[in-house]
Amino acid sequence: MIYGKKGLKHISDIGIKFSSKDKLLEYLNTKLTKDSIILVKGSRSTGMDYISDKLKV
Repeated sequence: MIYGKKGLKHISDIGIKFSSKDKLLEYLNTKLTKDSIILVKGSRSTGMDYISDKLKV
């Protein structure tokens, strides 16, 4: 999954693009369960710390 303009240059045919962090969170919330384990890889400049904070239970 790709979020942000910087990530778009690395996208392949199997990637999913999101126009905002909130759209990414909406998608993740439909896929994750209480037993899900995920790795959030990215920088603070792309807002991945925001994503991590919102996903915390």
